[in-house]
Amino acid sequence: MRQRKSNTLTKEQYTELFCLEKRIRNRRVIYVSEEAYQKLKDTAFLFKFDNYSTTSSLADAILNEHFQTNKDLLNALWQEAGEQFVKDIDSIGSRRSNNEEDNESG
Repeated sequence: MRQRKSNTLTKEQYTELFCLEKRIRNRRVIYVSEEAYQKLKDTAFLFKFDNYSTTSSLADAILNEHFQTNKDLLNALWQEAGEQFVKDIDSIGSRRSNNEEDNESG
């Protein structure tokens, strides 16, 4: 049975968490349903002009928040499989920032 979290974010919290401008380099294709894509596209449009949010940056932020929120469970499941999955989600962001700086200076 699916459970939903009851915390409601303010517009400012949602923007900070999901809608800040982000350049995505080394992109990969994923497939989502038409319904999910339309929701992503429409939501990104709401924040496009003030925050330069894109469908890709929104999807990336949502996925990273999911991994961060469920890090303990995912690690436990992967440890059962003999590996560690989400070592430190914060290091992903810092690596991305460093790569962007390297690409801009190079």
